[in-house]
Amino acid sequence: QDVNAHGLALSPNRVFICGFTEVDIPMAGTPFDNTRGAAGTTTDAFVAVFNRALDTLIYATYLGSTGNETAGATSIRATTDTSFTVGMTANADLPHTNPRYFSPTNFVDTTFGGVSDFYIAKFSGINKLYWGNYVGGADGETFNDLELFPDGKVAFCGSGFSTLTEINSSAGR
Repeated sequence: QDVNAHGLALSPNRVFICGFTEVDIPMAGTPFDNTRGAAGTTTDAFVAVFNRALDTLIYATYLGSTGNETAGATSIRATTDTSFTVGMTANADLPHTNPRYFSPTNFVDTTFGGVSDFYIAKFSGINKLYWGNYVGGADGETFNDLELFPDGKVAFCGSGFSTLTEINSSAGR
């Protein structure tokens, strides 16, 4: 059983780490999602935020669906000490309530499309979802990386077998 870190980002006073875990990790702050996996699953993505000295865990949360997020979160970008954008590969439908992985007003695609989809989300106030979106079609997609433009737009990449039609509409997010 493992905990793997895939992404690292620095803000002026904090260190943001993302990855996947097959074991329970310590929660800190007020987690967006404090439950690892669902019945029969073992792997979820995670985000952990430390102070720059790495001696204090400020915030930690799981990110995941009812399936195994075996790739976990693979990319994270911090924009402030309390705001970050994270990307992962979702292997099943993410919750639409408690916790709500999709903002009721800031979204483009909330429909899980197939074997796996990209899931990209922006959090503000450390644990408040600003927006979250799927990107993917009827086949499997695997998220790899993202970058933020100064105007807040997100560029992202990965691989997959579906025809992606929502990229242009997602680009404004």
